[in-house]
Amino acid sequence: MPEHQWSLMEMAFMVARQLQPDVDLSFSRQSLEQFKLILNDRISGISSTTEKLAAVNTYLFDELGITANQEDYFNPNNSMMNQVITSRTGIPITLSLIYMEMLSLAGIESKGINFPGHFLVGAKVAGYFHIYDAFRQGMVLEREDIKEMLLNQQIQINSDDELAAYLHPASNRQIIVRLLRNLKSYYIEHQDAEKSLLVIEMILGLIPFSSEEIRDRGLVYHYLEYTEGALQDLKSYLELEPESHDRAIIEALMESLHEQSTPLH
Repeated sequence: MPEHQWSLMEMAFMVARQLQPDVDLSFSRQSLEQFKLILNDRISGISSTTEKLAAVNTYLFDELGITANQEDYFNPNNSMMNQVITSRTGIPITLSLIYMEMLSLAGIESKGINFPGHFLVGAKVAGYFHIYDAFRQGMVLEREDIKEMLLNQQIQINSDDELAAYLHPASNRQIIVRLLRNLKSYYIEHQDAEKSLLVIEMILGLIPFSSEEIRDRGLVYHYLEYTEGALQDLKSYLELEPESHDRAIIEALMESLHEQSTPLH
């Protein structure tokens, strides 16, 4: 299927299924459909995009109570769409995917924005393009809000052109990769090699020649004592990134792996 036809919600459910093979996703899918039916009824007589947006925000954030999970932000359940729909809590990217789904139902075209450190939503409402933050209940962000968020990431903006560069719409592929990389970071940090490897394989299914993912798969293979796979991936990484900042470290690791795999005579 062409990438522009991908359903982001369906792909998010697919990610959740891969990582929770024993979980029944039917309840969360049905819940989402029920949300959409109710919202569709609420907006059926509204023609103004501004009023439709207000109706979406009221239903999602006030009535359903969709909210940010501030207390347990790094919990991987915040990246599992079934868990987010059931608990009605999540992180910026998962809340944004739900928000975008509801905006689409209301006839408001929206785009995900891979903003540094915080996923955002862009949408054209009443003839103007605005930036919205689903993590803050659909708050519309002004230029100064966005600059402040960049400063929090140690990024200084000196012109509107520089600012606009951080607000380009992300492709469907980029959005799902970002969702997966959130999970990857958690699993690697918690030394869950099996799930780390599964997530990396999913990312490589989307971006097959990602040097970063090939390197990280090699490091997970090393952790799992799969020497042959580790050496192959680390070699591929250095071929893809001959000027990599970590070349000396990777070469030293490869030398150690070669020594371990070479039988003594």
